[in-house]
Amino acid sequence: MKAVLDDRAHVTTAAAGSAPVFADARRSFAPEIDAVTLQEQVAEVVALLWTDATKVTTFIPLLALRDLWIRPLGDLDARQM
Repeated sequence: MKAVLDDRAHVTTAAAGSAPVFADARRSFAPEIDAVTLQEQVAEVVALLWTDATKVTTFIPLLALRDLWIRPLGDLDARQM
């Protein structure tokens, strides 16, 4: 969560929003899921939150990390196969 909070003022693109989310998610989920699958999940979650209608982007990394936490790991693992 530290990476998400430290970088929240610098979120200007979806890619910029994905980087801190991936950093925190990797620390949290590294033992359970491979980095490639986790990156795909982060990109998916951020893309769902970051739309053309999104006006306030400051909290997208935090919301994306929350969404990753509430997803069952089974959903993440299913994509590895």
